Amino acid sequence: MENNKTSLSGLKREDFQKEINGKATDLFFLTNSNGVEVAITNYGGALVAIMVPLVAYLTYRLTKEMKPCFRRIRETRAHLNTIAQENISANKVVKTFQREDYECTKMEDANAEFKDQQIHSNDISRKYTPFLTNISNIFTIYIIIVCGLFVIYDKMSMGQLVMINSMVWMLTTPLSQVGYVANYFTNCMASTEKMLILLETEPDITNYSLVTKRRMEGS
Repeated sequence: MENNKTSLSGLKREDFQKEINGKATDLFFLTNSNGVEVAITNYGGALVAIMVPLVAYLTYRLTKEMKPCFRRIRETRAHLNTIAQENISANKVVKTFQREDYECTKMEDANAEFKDQQIHSNDISRKYTPFLTNISNIFTIYIIIVCGLFVIYDKMSMGQLVMINSMVWMLTTPLSQVGYVANYFTNCMASTEKMLILLETEPDITNYSLVTKRRMEGS
């Protein structure tokens, strides 16, 4: 147990060292080597704050696994669009040389690969997003149980309960969107990398003065 005056959450012990109904109140910190910190007050044994690097860790793992997945989705989508464009523009040629079955098989393979990559990205999101979203619900459950008991035993007024609930709601609402924002950010980074590759690719033809235009004559 640490009795430092400040904590990772910025709480100060002196702000909690009061006297309520003739009883001295104080704030105590419980910490471990993993960076987890819990702040507890002796006023009803209330849990004041929990500092857990869980959200940062889950967000890091989500972005790390989703980035290569989004990159592969971009590549498979480009490959699928290329096959579709070639088949549409050369439809007559394909039918003339009886390559329709081959092109259909190639299209199905590309479509199946694209579908598999999409399912893989959904599996990764399903593994992390529910935890990131539901972490904020823990605060709501805590308010209902602890603050509800305070109101029942006249330790807290109904107005204070509404105020605390509103403040916690303003903090937990952005927290519940972390998973979605991390997904969008990772997708944006994968698209940005693809754009930078296209912009930085050197053209094969560098001396345009040697390029000549010739009209092709048919027989």
